[in-house]
Amino acid sequence: MLIAKLNRKVRAWAVGVNTDGRREVLGIEIGTSEAEPIWTEFLRKLTRRDLRGVKLVVSDAHEGIKAAVSKALSATWQKCRIRIEEVNFSCK
Repeated sequence: MLIAKLNRKVRAWAVGVNTDGRREVLGIEIGTSEAEPIWTEFLRKLTRRDLRGVKLVVSDAHEGIKAAVSKALSATWQKCRIRIEEVNFSCK
């Protein structure tokens, strides 16, 4: 899941990997913040559209995303490796 700020709005999107190993855009939403309620509703909308079998969610370590994943999905959360690398390089 990714976040992009655009004119004081937050654009959230989810990309999944199907059983064939192909990436698919699952949803995109414009919100007012990165807060947990925004993410929870976004994920619940995906499940109402029959998103099933989520095993792993990879994202940045924003507390809103982490809390929403535990509320809306029965999935493991992991910090994105690219973000870990960016933090490591910026500290050197």
